[in-house]
Amino acid sequence: MFSPIYIDLYGKCRCGKVEAFQQLVQMGDEGDELARGYHAMMLLRSTISTIPKNKPQATNLFNDILPWLFQNRHDDVFNSAHIWYILAVCLLEDIGIDGIQDKVRGIYYHELAVSKGHALALCDLAICYDVGDGVKQNIPRALSYYLLSAEKGFPVAQNNASLCYEYGEGCAVDWGKAVQYANLAAAQGYSGALYSLTVHHMYGTGVVANPEKAIEYCRQGAAQGDLDSLYVLGDSYVRGYAVYEDARKGFELVLSAAERQHE
Repeated sequence: MFSPIYIDLYGKCRCGKVEAFQQLVQMGDEGDELARGYHAMMLLRSTISTIPKNKPQATNLFNDILPWLFQNRHDDVFNSAHIWYILAVCLLEDIGIDGIQDKVRGIYYHELAVSKGHALALCDLAICYDVGDGVKQNIPRALSYYLLSAEKGFPVAQNNASLCYEYGEGCAVDWGKAVQYANLAAAQGYSGALYSLTVHHMYGTGVVANPEKAIEYCRQGAAQGDLDSLYVLGDSYVRGYAVYEDARKGFELVLSAAERQHE
């Protein structure tokens, strides 16, 4: 059985928990190579302002630990499922190994990690099937992997499952399930789910319309730097939707969202 601490910390990082990111960095500085791998993963994939994306630094970290990963990839003492997952990401992303992408091997390592029940590998493999990256696109299969990962508590998978049900991708449209999975991800602070709940409560899809609750979720998402939430919050101030009308403040927020979209 592999240690769940890395998945727990990484999930918290994806929800903007800076203290979890700092713990990963500290663990890596103390010689934990797996923690360095997840540190690199966050720098590669961050979508929140509290932990800025930094691909060059992520690439350097990955390159530093690759020899260790290959040397220990079949040793359960070192949590091989985590190693397989990190190797899969390196092979599938444009970082590559020795500068070369290898999607076939990347999918192979994801499947090895999935065989151990690795929640992040389940979600990543779902994304591969969702968009046809390294495999033939199969959205129903993607949803099945999202749901398995969501059951293990990974907020990104919970949010993606919500979106599948919202848009009827790989399933029939089901607003109730869309809200159900968005609530699970939002409860952990995942900004994409906070934005989804903003929309659901604005328009009454899957829930009774509630403008005040919509703005509450919107503020939370905007505080994490979610650009969709920031834009909608600004537009709400311009229109006086569930807040006191303040055109100047609204335009400032909308402009901030637009500028950061192009950073």
